[in-house]
Amino acid sequence: MSKLKKKIAITPLFWLEAGISAFIDKNEYEIIPIEISQRILNNDYAQTIFGDWCAPLKFVVAGYERAIIKDKVTKIIGLNYNFCSFPFVLGNINEWIEQDFEYFPISINKLYMTPSTFASLYEQLRKALPELSMAKFVRLLPEAMKRADHSNILERLYAKTIPLVENPQSYSNIYKIKKGQLINAVNIQESQSVIDSFQKISADMKKSEEPEYRILISGDAESIFIGFPLFDLDTFFAQHHIEIVHSSFGYQTNRDTTIGQKTTEIMTERFSNKNSKTFANDQHVLELSTLYHVLEGINKDIDGIVFVKPNMCSPCDNVSFVLKKHNYFEKPFVELSYDEHSGVNGILTRLEAFLNILKETTPSNIAK
Repeated sequence: MSKLKKKIAITPLFWLEAGISAFIDKNEYEIIPIEISQRILNNDYAQTIFGDWCAPLKFVVAGYERAIIKDKVTKIIGLNYNFCSFPFVLGNINEWIEQDFEYFPISINKLYMTPSTFASLYEQLRKALPELSMAKFVRLLPEAMKRADHSNILERLYAKTIPLVENPQSYSNIYKIKKGQLINAVNIQESQSVIDSFQKISADMKKSEEPEYRILISGDAESIFIGFPLFDLDTFFAQHHIEIVHSSFGYQTNRDTTIGQKTTEIMTERFSNKNSKTFANDQHVLELSTLYHVLEGINKDIDGIVFVKPNMCSPCDNVSFVLKKHNYFEKPFVELSYDEHSGVNGILTRLEAFLNILKETTPSNIAK
């Protein structure tokens, strides 16, 4: 008789799930992916706790609650974004979710891994996994980084292939299964075999060599990395043979590059007025990183931009203002503002109009 495994979940950032999975004993634990979608959100519950603020936060907490109640998760390893007014964690979520579980938030001060982040990572993992010694943590760290790399390989293969297959929804479902297999892989060899298997499936399902168009989805980082909660944007665009191009939020490590300097100049202009100049700095890291994501993406031969932002998100509103005031890209552009009350039909109508403009103004990549 097989041993009953404990259920554990990690904040739904694929690279983080894959990396942290290296430290988790698969004989003791099963890692449960967190589902983020509108249909699992209890609007009354979310509204009571958060009011009208930060829809992504509501969706994440609702995803946690569903994993605890439905999937019997007993431990969650999360993130606390200290640079955001409304991070994933605004205190102790044990006070919000009235269930029996343990929560271990990793403290993050920047949008990249720093020594303090690694220290917080070990501190929280040590609490969640008492058997994890410092020596074992250091020994497994290279494997964790390799697994995170594997997640990026799987993710990029998926983004490249989905607009080229005949049935994007079926391919997306397979990808989700492979993600679960990768984060629950017992070792690095099994993780690599997941990639090898998905590469073969991708090659077999691919029906064309080039997408019709390439677009950038920018704006709220959580909506991009954990998935748009109202419906699957990947599948929607893939059905129209459109590839979603990856870009980075790497302003903090690239501020001295040409794109980084341009980002600083634009946001400094946004925060200044005719009487005084206010320099953009690390207090504006979300605005700077989001605009950097757009400007870097423009350099990747894209045909259009979709800007996704939660309603009443001040950093995204600042970037939205800049993009609308200055047409930096001269490409088809649409903005999708949403919260938990947003109707899918209205957003689909805007996207269909965007697609019409894209096709009318831009020759397809196949015809180029």
